[in-house]
Amino acid sequence: MASLTKEIESLKTELADFDDKLLRAQAEMQNMQSRQKKETASMLKYAGSDLAKKKFCLPLIT
Repeated sequence: MASLTKEIESLKTELADFDDKLLRAQAEMQNMQSRQKKETASMLKYAGSDLAKKKFCLPLIT
């Protein structure tokens, strides 16, 4: 009976560890998605300005 109790406690601890890892992985995934959205928005926002600099400033320099 004592060995079953130890095994149950061990399995509960293991389950808690897996739950913790799952929550951390989900949080990391949400952070990555949020970062990706911000980076994409930033790239789209400033992509046109780089093109404008190349197209309009180059003739002024030469």
